[in-house]
Amino acid sequence: MALLSTSSTEVKYFGTFNLPGKLTVTAALRELTDGGVGAEQIRTATISVLEKLERVHITQQEFTANVESQISLSPHTGYQLTYNWRVCEDSCTNISTGIPRLAYTFSRSGKASIEVTVLDNFESRQTFQRLRIFDCCRGDFPKPSPVYPRENITYVLTGEFGADCWFAWSIDGKIIQRMARTPSLEWVFERSGTYRVCADVRNPIHNYSQLCQTQSVLPKVLDMQLPNASCVRKECLLVFTYKDGNISQAKITVNTGELSAVIHEEQILVDIPDQHVHQNNTYTLHYQENQQWRSIQGEFTGDELVSSLCLVQSDPIICQREKELIIQIIGGSNGYVIVQPEGSSPRNKSFNPATVMRGFIEINVSFPVAGHQAVCMTYVVANRSTTVCESIYVDWDPNRYELQPSSGFVALGSPYSLSVWAKDNCFLPGLDVKVEWGDGTAPLVLHDYNSSQFLVHTYSRPIPQANISVQVNKEKAKAGSAWALVTVLPPVESVSCYFNQSTAATNASTPLVYTLNASGEVNIMLLENGTVVFIEKASINERISYVRLKGHFANISIVSVYAPPSAVEMRDKETFYSPLPTSVERLPRRELLIVAGNVLVTGA
Repeated sequence: MALLSTSSTEVKYFGTFNLPGKLTVTAALRELTDGGVGAEQIRTATISVLEKLERVHITQQEFTANVESQISLSPHTGYQLTYNWRVCEDSCTNISTGIPRLAYTFSRSGKASIEVTVLDNFESRQTFQRLRIFDCCRGDFPKPSPVYPRENITYVLTGEFGADCWFAWSIDGKIIQRMARTPSLEWVFERSGTYRVCADVRNPIHNYSQLCQTQSVLPKVLDMQLPNASCVRKECLLVFTYKDGNISQAKITVNTGELSAVIHEEQILVDIPDQHVHQNNTYTLHYQENQQWRSIQGEFTGDELVSSLCLVQSDPIICQREKELIIQIIGGSNGYVIVQPEGSSPRNKSFNPATVMRGFIEINVSFPVAGHQAVCMTYVVANRSTTVCESIYVDWDPNRYELQPSSGFVALGSPYSLSVWAKDNCFLPGLDVKVEWGDGTAPLVLHDYNSSQFLVHTYSRPIPQANISVQVNKEKAKAGSAWALVTVLPPVESVSCYFNQSTAATNASTPLVYTLNASGEVNIMLLENGTVVFIEKASINERISYVRLKGHFANISIVSVYAPPSAVEMRDKETFYSPLPTSVERLPRRELLIVAGNVLVTGA
């Protein structure tokens, strides 16, 4: 430590002071005189050791308006320091503290700044920070009013919510709407009961609050069901239904008479005697729920009530075939019935007192899908409608299936494919299909076959005509069958053909090929992308025939002459070839002449 001296006293310090704080120091003092050295004295004194100020900064940059904020400096440096704060919003405020923290409440959201100067006895440090002040997002949850099931309810929080506020909603702890900027929620309760509705409110710095209220959902009496049999002539039964309610009592007023009601399994049942039923009727149903009486009102027409409707099914219903459905109606006078099978357009038919007296209505309907399905019948009377659905079974016709082969020919070693399809487009999924390929190989068995699949097979030997047999059944109960023929050709040899330039219908991708059968006859074919294209073949005589290509090759005629079966006929070439010119002249087009695999080019 440095030596300090005055004109009269010399002070000696012992040791080095490394820690800040109040320290007691012992020193040896000797008084100096003009003539010599005075006596030495030992004295003690208390001194302050200061720490050098380091760089300071504010630890937080984001705060919430209208909430007391603690602004801190880091690190805490120095000993016995003074902190001069200057906070600026719309105006500036100066505050001095003796600790490195400032308690301050910002008056509004937006931007602000803060400046602090830290001082000790010898030096000072200063830092400056721009701040972002967010909305406080404090509010209240108004007490909601009771609501009925399937009714819209809107919750709106009250309070000061700025653009910085976000809201999340939950019901009974289950989140139903994640963070959004609107302090409202639209909701529909499906069942009655008591629910806890909460809104979580927060700003970007997670200033968080949760607002909750208890919501009561009261049971609601639903629409009146149509009464049952003979409502007009004797008595009728009015049935009201509700869900998850706690209805303890009920009574009804029909026209001017008050009747009792029975509560049973979430239904209110009312027997109405004949003397209370008129042409036009009004009713008021009173019911008590949670010790509170409520009521609903409605109307019904006495002579137009339908009591029941059912489907009378006798003969089997076959898929895609129009069927006359018989519907039985009990009660009612004027109205109409709508019948709609699955996947089909609705059919409707009106009824009147004469048809209802007989009790049956016939409607012609076709079913596009086989299997078990629902048939829904809606009957409408007096501007009221009720739908009744019954389960029926639509059968399938096993004799309506056939095969769709890719071709009648297939080259040996090439894949051959076919598919099973229904003539009436009513394919029942889940069929079992067994295919016999006609060449002695193991049959192909497929379960849950659908019409989009192709059945593929590769033949290992040539067969003049293979009979492909397919058996189809559903759930191993009803079987159908179909068959197809295919000719499996031996390996083919390419024929080098030269075409007249005027022939534009053929190209290199459609080569001509031929095979020889056991008798030496030449079979001419055209391959297009590896697939045999059908050709017509007509005989000129016992040795000469010509083929005409179908489709876009219809302008070409190809003459084929099979080779002489014996050496004697081979030597008689002139006799063998003499019929050719005359035969060729008879053809409408004659671009190619093929003789036992040799190619002869002729003029058109």
